[in-house]
Amino acid sequence: MMTGADWSDIARFGETVCETLRSVAVQRRALPAFTRLTSSDSGGIYVFDHRYRATMASIVGAPSVLLYEFEELGRRDCTYMQRSMASRFPVHDAMLHPTSRAHRNAPQGRLLQKYGLEHCMLIPLIRNGRTVGAVSIARETGRPPFSIAEQRVADRLARFVSIALINAALHEAIAGVDDDAVAVSGDGDRDGDGDSVETVRMRDEAGVARYAARRRKATALRGTLSAREIEVFELMATGLTNAEMAGELNIAVNTVKQHVKQIFRKLGARSRLEAVHHGYGPPVH
Repeated sequence: MMTGADWSDIARFGETVCETLRSVAVQRRALPAFTRLTSSDSGGIYVFDHRYRATMASIVGAPSVLLYEFEELGRRDCTYMQRSMASRFPVHDAMLHPTSRAHRNAPQGRLLQKYGLEHCMLIPLIRNGRTVGAVSIARETGRPPFSIAEQRVADRLARFVSIALINAALHEAIAGVDDDAVAVSGDGDRDGDGDSVETVRMRDEAGVARYAARRRKATALRGTLSAREIEVFELMATGLTNAEMAGELNIAVNTVKQHVKQIFRKLGARSRLEAVHHGYGPPVH
């Protein structure tokens, strides 16, 4: 018995993702539906090169900076990747960790908590014995873990994504790639349900993407922090000392200290790290 999606849903998904010959379009069409059909709150697709390094990635339900932060965890040491490649089947957190606490304390679990997410599943994209990429999906904190039925749905959806990506790669090898179609940390495309998908070329400077994503997030704090406090907050998040921030803003160190104090008070934080978590995403529990 299937949960969350029936055979007709999966067939329509396959038709949608396989009718385009552009890698970007495949990802942007696949992600919202993949996330919805697996009852997830966030999803990402990575396309790998022959060394299993991500060359392009898309995300929905979370900021694009999360794509880079997951890359920094290292794929070769990722237990999700190792297990899924060995089994050629989706792997979720409850399979790898004996308790929810153990998952939350693992690197992937800690990173997910930063963005208000908890349970996750990694699905390998395999075609003709070759791993061409991976899909990752996650659920918000407090929701139940993924089930076996949802693993099976994810596996079937992933097979269509693998076919579509291979077909697109073969076409683009001949016709060329439209780089203008990829918006680095932009607003992305929206599918028929209004879900915004962001796509990035992973060869682009990660720092630029992080800064752009953080600027957008900090802008959302305008109703909470003053314009000067947002400037201090952004510099504080980069790890600058009070003296260094004072030099950047051409103000007195004591003035910076007062701004930091006000930021802590308004965000309900007791430390710089906690303030950054409050400002850029849900605090770590």
